[in-house]
Amino acid sequence: MKRLACALLLMAAGIASANELGDAEQAWRAKQSPATLKQREERAADLAYWTGGYKGEDLVAGKYACPMPKIPVVSKDNAEIGRVQAEIAQWEACYNDFVANVNQAPKGEKRIPADVLKLMSPRETEQAVGHVNDAMSGVIARRRNELLAFNGERDAWYAATEKFVNEANAKTAEDKRRFEEEQQQVREGNDAHLRRLGTKAQEPVPQREWGKKN
Repeated sequence: MKRLACALLLMAAGIASANELGDAEQAWRAKQSPATLKQREERAADLAYWTGGYKGEDLVAGKYACPMPKIPVVSKDNAEIGRVQAEIAQWEACYNDFVANVNQAPKGEKRIPADVLKLMSPRETEQAVGHVNDAMSGVIARRRNELLAFNGERDAWYAATEKFVNEANAKTAEDKRRFEEEQQQVREGNDAHLRRLGTKAQEPVPQREWGKKN
């Protein structure tokens, strides 16, 4: 019963707040001269944009767009490894710039242009502030998800490429070792062959005596 009563009290408080806001809205509209109402009509699109159409697109525009690089599963040559590393570094720098910009960006009422804000009623102002903050939070959440996906692809690429490079280097070292062994065997074989030729050359040559039959 106590929990239910508390919930009912909260709901009642919310209704009262809404009623108060409605009264303030009516009072505000009653105080406006025809010039302000005309400006509101002329800026209706701007009012609608900031109270419901703003998506935080300016936070991810231009140099803050940060298109995701296409990271391969593995790279097997130096040219591609260098290219992917450069694209990774470029995206990381762009993301860091985005974070710095968001942290410094004005929030709430300060983000809404002053000439538009002054035309808003109290209800529209509250709605616009809530919408702007939600839109900014949505942009930040999407960028965090992009960061997680990027980190996963980047780390997997680094691991796979490092494994390939290590295996390739090991194979190259083994091939070099075998080649050197073969060359050594060839040299040793040639030396032994030359020694044999030299021994035979020192043996006396049988002399033939003329007039004698063999």
